[in-house]
Amino acid sequence: MDPPPGFKFGWQMPATTKKSGRRRPKVTDRRHDWSEQKVFSKLQYVFPPPAFIVLPGVRNETGHTAKSRTIDGLVASIYPSRGLWLGAVEIKITKSDWRKEIRDAEKSDAIQKYCKYFYVASPSGVIPEGEVPETWGQIEVREDGATIVRRAPELSPEPITLPMTLSILRRVSECTVPLGDVDELIEKRIAELLPKDEEDDGSQDG
Repeated sequence: MDPPPGFKFGWQMPATTKKSGRRRPKVTDRRHDWSEQKVFSKLQYVFPPPAFIVLPGVRNETGHTAKSRTIDGLVASIYPSRGLWLGAVEIKITKSDWRKEIRDAEKSDAIQKYCKYFYVASPSGVIPEGEVPETWGQIEVREDGATIVRRAPELSPEPITLPMTLSILRRVSECTVPLGDVDELIEKRIAELLPKDEEDDGSQDG
Protein backbone atom coordinates (compact mmCIF):
# COMPACT_ATOMS: atom_id res chain seq x y z
CA MET A 1 0.00 0.00 0.00
CA ASP A 2 1.30 3.49 -0.83
CA PRO A 3 2.33 5.91 1.92
CA PRO A 4 -0.41 8.36 2.96
CA PRO A 5 -0.84 11.44 0.67
CA GLY A 6 0.61 14.21 2.07
CA PHE A 7 4.04 25.83 -1.09
CA LYS A 8 6.52 27.79 -1.60
CA PHE A 9 8.06 30.36 0.65
CA GLY A 10 10.64 33.09 0.51
CA TRP A 11 10.84 36.48 -1.13
CA GLN A 12 13.24 38.32 -3.40
CA MET A 13 14.50 41.87 -3.53
CA PRO A 14 13.54 43.83 -6.66
CA ALA A 15 15.83 43.02 -9.55
CA THR A 16 17.08 46.63 -9.83
CA THR A 17 17.27 49.76 -7.71
CA LYS A 18 15.66 53.00 -8.84
CA LYS A 19 18.77 55.09 -8.21
CA SER A 20 21.61 53.05 -9.70
CA GLY A 21 19.81 50.55 -11.88
CA ARG A 22 22.19 47.86 -10.55
CA ARG A 23 20.88 44.37 -10.14
CA ARG A 24 20.46 43.29 -6.56
CA PRO A 25 21.31 39.74 -5.47
CA LYS A 26 18.47 37.39 -4.63
CA VAL A 27 17.81 37.25 -0.91
CA THR A 28 16.38 34.25 0.88
CA ASP A 29 13.77 34.84 3.56
CA ARG A 30 15.76 34.74 6.79
CA ARG A 31 12.79 33.46 8.78
CA HIS A 32 13.23 29.99 7.32
CA ASP A 33 16.47 28.62 8.68
CA TRP A 34 16.49 24.97 7.65
CA SER A 35 18.72 22.19 8.96
CA GLU A 36 18.66 18.44 8.39
CA GLN A 37 17.25 17.97 11.89
CA LYS A 38 14.45 20.44 11.23
CA VAL A 39 13.53 18.79 7.92
CA PHE A 40 13.62 15.38 9.63
CA SER A 41 11.18 16.62 12.29
CA LYS A 42 8.65 17.44 9.55
CA LEU A 43 8.56 13.87 8.22
CA GLN A 44 6.01 12.98 10.88
CA TYR A 45 3.42 14.88 8.81
CA VAL A 46 3.68 12.39 5.95
CA PHE A 47 4.67 9.35 8.03
CA PRO A 48 2.62 9.89 11.21
CA PRO A 49 3.15 7.76 14.32
CA PRO A 50 2.17 5.26 15.56
CA ALA A 51 1.54 3.74 12.13
CA PHE A 52 5.07 4.68 11.05
CA ILE A 53 8.45 4.73 12.73
CA VAL A 54 11.14 7.00 11.30
CA LEU A 55 14.72 6.48 12.47
CA PRO A 56 17.42 9.08 11.82
CA GLY A 57 20.86 8.32 10.44
CA VAL A 58 20.71 4.59 9.71
CA ARG A 59 23.71 2.88 8.11
CA ASN A 60 23.66 -0.17 5.86
CA GLU A 61 26.03 -2.00 8.22
CA THR A 62 27.47 -1.68 11.71
CA GLY A 63 31.10 -1.42 10.62
CA HIS A 64 32.93 1.28 8.69
CA THR A 65 34.07 0.29 5.23
CA ALA A 66 34.34 1.89 1.81
CA LYS A 67 30.85 0.54 1.07
CA SER A 68 29.24 2.00 4.20
CA ARG A 69 26.34 4.32 3.51
CA THR A 70 23.99 6.28 5.78
CA ILE A 71 20.40 7.25 5.03
CA ASP A 72 18.98 10.35 6.71
CA GLY A 73 15.68 8.70 7.56
CA LEU A 74 14.58 5.06 7.53
CA VAL A 75 10.79 4.64 7.48
CA ALA A 76 9.01 1.54 8.77
CA SER A 77 5.30 1.02 8.08
CA ILE A 78 4.22 -1.24 10.94
CA TYR A 79 0.42 -1.54 10.53
CA PRO A 80 -0.63 -4.60 8.48
CA SER A 81 -3.69 -2.68 7.32
CA ARG A 82 -1.41 -0.11 5.65
CA GLY A 83 1.08 -2.67 4.43
CA LEU A 84 4.35 -3.68 6.07
CA TRP A 85 7.38 -2.13 4.40
CA LEU A 86 10.62 -0.21 4.75
CA GLY A 87 11.25 3.11 3.04
CA ALA A 88 14.07 5.63 3.03
CA VAL A 89 14.33 9.42 2.94
CA GLU A 90 17.35 11.42 1.81
CA ILE A 91 17.35 15.02 3.13
CA LYS A 92 18.73 17.97 1.16
CA ILE A 93 18.62 21.54 2.46
CA THR A 94 20.59 23.44 -0.21
CA LYS A 95 20.78 23.38 -3.99
CA SER A 96 24.52 22.66 -3.87
CA ASP A 97 23.86 19.69 -1.59
CA TRP A 98 21.27 18.44 -4.07
CA ARG A 99 23.59 18.85 -7.07
CA LYS A 100 26.25 16.84 -5.28
CA GLU A 101 23.74 14.11 -4.52
CA ILE A 102 22.35 13.87 -8.05
CA ARG A 103 25.83 13.56 -9.55
CA ASP A 104 26.25 10.31 -7.62
CA ALA A 105 22.66 9.14 -7.18
CA GLU A 106 23.72 5.48 -7.47
CA LYS A 107 25.23 5.58 -3.97
CA SER A 108 21.69 5.45 -2.59
CA ASP A 109 21.39 1.89 -3.92
CA ALA A 110 23.23 0.57 -0.85
CA ILE A 111 20.08 1.17 1.23
CA GLN A 112 17.44 1.74 -1.43
CA LYS A 113 17.69 -1.89 -2.50
CA TYR A 114 16.07 -2.92 0.80
CA CYS A 115 13.24 -0.39 0.51
CA LYS A 116 9.82 -0.43 -1.07
CA TYR A 117 9.80 3.38 -1.37
CA PHE A 118 12.58 5.95 -1.61
CA TYR A 119 12.10 9.70 -1.13
CA VAL A 120 14.10 12.90 -1.11
CA ALA A 121 12.90 15.62 1.29
CA SER A 122 13.78 19.30 1.10
CA PRO A 123 12.45 22.79 1.65
CA SER A 124 10.53 24.15 -1.33
CA GLY A 125 12.71 25.50 -4.12
CA VAL A 126 15.80 23.41 -3.39
CA ILE A 127 15.16 20.74 -6.02
CA PRO A 128 14.42 21.95 -9.57
CA GLU A 129 11.38 20.41 -11.23
CA GLY A 130 12.16 17.30 -13.23
CA GLU A 131 15.49 16.44 -11.57
CA VAL A 132 14.28 13.74 -9.19
CA PRO A 133 15.24 10.23 -10.42
CA GLU A 134 12.39 8.07 -11.67
CA THR A 135 12.70 5.63 -8.77
CA TRP A 136 12.45 8.38 -6.14
CA GLY A 137 9.55 10.29 -4.67
CA GLN A 138 9.71 13.88 -3.46
CA ILE A 139 8.66 15.51 -0.19
CA GLU A 140 8.58 19.26 0.35
CA VAL A 141 8.66 20.61 3.90
CA ARG A 142 7.47 23.95 5.21
CA GLU A 143 7.18 25.60 8.60
CA ASP A 144 3.78 24.07 9.34
CA GLY A 145 4.22 20.61 7.88
CA ALA A 146 5.22 18.59 4.83
CA THR A 147 3.64 17.29 1.63
CA ILE A 148 4.38 14.45 -0.77
CA VAL A 149 4.56 16.32 -4.08
CA ARG A 150 5.59 13.27 -6.06
CA ARG A 151 4.67 9.74 -5.05
CA ALA A 152 7.54 7.29 -4.96
CA PRO A 153 7.01 4.32 -7.26
CA GLU A 154 6.76 0.92 -5.65
CA LEU A 155 10.10 -0.88 -5.80
CA SER A 156 10.96 -4.57 -5.41
CA PRO A 157 13.16 -4.68 -2.31
CA GLU A 158 15.75 -7.34 -1.68
CA PRO A 159 15.60 -9.37 1.55
CA ILE A 160 17.23 -7.38 4.29
CA THR A 161 20.68 -8.62 5.31
CA LEU A 162 21.97 -9.37 8.80
CA PRO A 163 24.41 -6.38 8.79
CA MET A 164 21.55 -4.03 7.88
CA THR A 165 19.26 -5.58 10.50
CA LEU A 166 21.89 -5.17 13.22
CA SER A 167 22.51 -1.59 12.17
CA ILE A 168 18.80 -0.81 12.51
CA LEU A 169 18.69 -2.43 15.95
CA ARG A 170 21.69 -0.43 17.08
CA ARG A 171 20.07 2.81 15.94
CA VAL A 172 16.85 1.91 17.75
CA SER A 173 18.89 1.34 20.90
CA GLU A 174 20.63 4.69 20.50
CA CYS A 175 17.30 6.50 20.06
CA THR A 176 15.49 4.74 22.91
CA VAL A 177 15.28 5.79 26.56
CA PRO A 178 14.72 2.78 28.88
CA LEU A 179 11.28 2.82 30.48
CA GLY A 180 12.84 2.52 33.96
CA ASP A 181 14.82 5.70 33.32
CA VAL A 182 11.67 7.51 32.20
CA ASP A 183 9.83 6.51 35.39
CA GLU A 184 12.78 7.65 37.48
CA LEU A 185 12.90 11.04 35.76
CA ILE A 186 9.14 11.49 36.22
CA GLU A 187 9.37 10.71 39.94
CA LYS A 188 12.31 13.07 40.34
CA ARG A 189 10.45 15.86 38.57
CA ILE A 190 7.32 15.33 40.69
CA ALA A 191 9.45 15.54 43.82
CA GLU A 192 10.93 18.82 42.60
CA LEU A 193 7.49 20.31 41.92
CA LEU A 194 5.83 19.03 45.08
CA PRO A 195 5.65 21.71 47.82
CA LYS A 196 8.05 21.02 50.65
CA ASP A 197 5.34 21.04 53.31
CA GLU A 198 3.41 18.30 51.47
CA GLU A 199 6.57 16.17 51.41
CA ASP A 200 6.97 16.69 55.17
CA ASP A 201 3.32 15.84 55.88
CA GLY A 202 3.63 12.68 53.88
CA SER A 203 6.68 11.57 55.82
CA GLN A 204 4.96 12.17 59.16
CA ASP A 205 1.90 10.10 58.24
CA GLY A 206 4.00 6.95 58.39
